[in-house]
Formats: sequence, structure tokens, C-alpha cells
Amino acid sequence: MKTKEKEIDPLIKTILAVSRGELPETPVSFPGLGGELNSALNAMVEYLRSEREEFRELEEQSLDSYCLNYACRLISSALDLAEIDRISLEAFVDIGNADRGSLMLKDIRTGAWKVALIRDGDRFIQDDSKVINKGGIPALVAEDGKLKIFNDLKSKEYVALYRPVGDELKRGATAYLCLPLKEKQYTIGVVNLYKDGGEAVFSQSEVNALAILASYVSSSICTAHFYELAIYDSLTRLHMRSYFEVRLDEEVLRIRNRGGELSLIMFDLDNFKKINDTYGHPAGDRVLKHVARIIMDELRKGIDLPARYGGEEFIVMLPGTPLEAALKVAQRINRMVARRPFRLDSETILITVSAGVSSFRQAPRMTPGKLILRADSALYQAKNKGRNRVC
Repeated sequence: MKTKEKEIDPLIKTILAVSRGELPETPVSFPGLGGELNSALNAMVEYLRSEREEFRELEEQSLDSYCLNYACRLISSALDLAEIDRISLEAFVDIGNADRGSLMLKDIRTGAWKVALIRDGDRFIQDDSKVINKGGIPALVAEDGKLKIFNDLKSKEYVALYRPVGDELKRGATAYLCLPLKEKQYTIGVVNLYKDGGEAVFSQSEVNALAILASYVSSSICTAHFYELAIYDSLTRLHMRSYFEVRLDEEVLRIRNRGGELSLIMFDLDNFKKINDTYGHPAGDRVLKHVARIIMDELRKGIDLPARYGGEEFIVMLPGTPLEAALKVAQRINRMVARRPFRLDSETILITVSAGVSSFRQAPRMTPGKLILRADSALYQAKNKGRNRVC
């Protein structure tokens, strides 16, 4: 009796372990069961093992599909190019199970290729001063629009195509993927992904998911580019007048309905015609860009709205800003422009601006046109009083 109990006890422990999902790594054998029952028990264990692996694979695929679907919807809904860059690169790195990556985009205005964003671990680095190396793999992918994968960075093929290889190898990269972003037949961007250390490689399922993501990203980037062309002045990168007027209409209506304050500042470059006549229109364009940067630097990001209103005129909308505060902003910009002359080769061009400020606070009869007219009248006064001042 004791002998049978000794034989049954390990069997019960094994069955209980299997019921908890603890499958034995090697075939089991219990002398008291006989050959057929032992074989049946081992067959059941192997069946459970294969079912568990299949379930894990399905679970991983479901998670990957959910993440891919979520990323595609998030990217497709964005219009800000910088936001698309960040969301896209984060999705590429995560879905590709990569350790780091970079996004390179083609400037639709100049045709130049630059690094839009780098992700290194959890850090995002923006450095558009870097350009695509003509001898590297990204340049080849940008040219032929074909995906390139290297799961062994020590391979002769990789070393022959890409120089230098030292940076990736020193950091322990073992796999590299270069994916084109294409809109129709045109390559508009390139994604670089790296897997670092160990035996990491890019699997076919990862490549398939990345290809799907790339199609969404390409469309979103093109849409964002066209959106920027529609709302931003190509020279100064300030908003266009048409976009500004739409936003002003919305803000005036909001204040009428809910209350609040709103101010406008209208700037005009003093003696700008003389700059064009003396130094030429290309120099004049550079002066406009110079002043536009100063204006942007002095405003609240994401709140104030600057725009190019005319040839050398700029206008700024300051939501939630009373007249006194708006006058201080205009005076600060006036001083900064005067303190930062524009340097053209060996010459220094002194620049000044005049400014007019208008404001309103829940006036029922106020219209966007009247508000602009008041700012324009104040600007006219500043000009008449000798320029380089705020009224």
C-alpha cells in the first residue's frame, strides 16, 4: 500500500502543477501508470504547451495591432508637423521594438534632406542642422524608395554600403532598418531604426507593421505640409493674413459670447523702401525674416498669434490681454528691434519699427474690422510723430 502511495503522490503533484500552468520541461514517466497512460499524459502536456504558445502569439499580435491602429489614428488626426514627427517616430521605435531611431524629411520648398527628429531611448532630440550623408544608406533609400534591412551590421554588404559604421557598432547596434516614407511615387522621408545588443533582429511581422504605419505617416506629413503652406507666410514663417483674419473673427465672437479682453498690435518697418533701394530686395527679404523672428521670440507661444499683414507690416493678436499690457509688449518689441541691427556682410543695417495698439473688452458693436482700423490709426499716429515709437 505504501509503495502505491509513493507512486501516486508524484503523479498528483504533477497533475496539480499542470493545472496551474506549470508544465514539465522534460517528458514524465510514472511506473505505476503503464506506457500508454504515460504517453497520453506527455501528449496532453505538449498539447497544452503548444496551445499556450499560440495564445501568447495571438495576444502579442492583438496588442501590436491595437498599438498600430491607435498610432495610425493619432497620426492621421494631427495637423501640426512637429507633433506628427514626434508621434510618428515614437510609434516607429515602439512598433519596431527598436532602441533608437531618427526621422529624416525632405523640405518641399528647398528639396534639401534634413534630420527632423531623433529618438534615443526616452529622449527626443531635434537637430535639423544635420543633413543626409550622400554616401549613406538613407540617401540610397531616399533615391530608390526601397526598404533596406541589415540584421547583421558586421556583414560585408552593410560595411560596403555605409561609411562610417563606427558609431552604430560602438554603441552595440546589431540590426538596422531604413524605411522610406512615400506619397504616390515620391519619397518624402526616411526612417532609421536601430536594435542594440544581443541577437536582436527585425522580424517580418515588425516589418509588415512598420510598412502599414509608414503609409499613414506619409499621408499625414503631406497633409500637414499643405496645411502649413495654407496658413504660414513662406518668407517670414508667420501666419498669413487670411488665416489671421479667420482666427480674429473667432476670437471676437468668443469674447462677445463669454467675455474677456483682446488686443492687437500692428507693426510697420520704418523706411523699409530705402533698405530695398539701397541693398536690394533679397536683403530686404532677410530683414523681414530678421524682424519676424524678434517678434515671435517676444510673444507667448501657443497663445499670441503673429501674422504678416502686408509687405512690411506685421500684426499680432493678444488674447486675454488688456490695453496696458499690450502697450508694454509693443514697446518691448520696439526696443528689441532697435537693439538688434541686421548685419549684411560687412555692413550693419539699423532697423526700427513703429507700432499701433488697439484693444476691446466685450463691446457689443465691436467688429474685427473696427479693431484692425483702430490699430492702423494708432500706427499712423506713431509714424506721424517721428517713427520708432508705439501709440
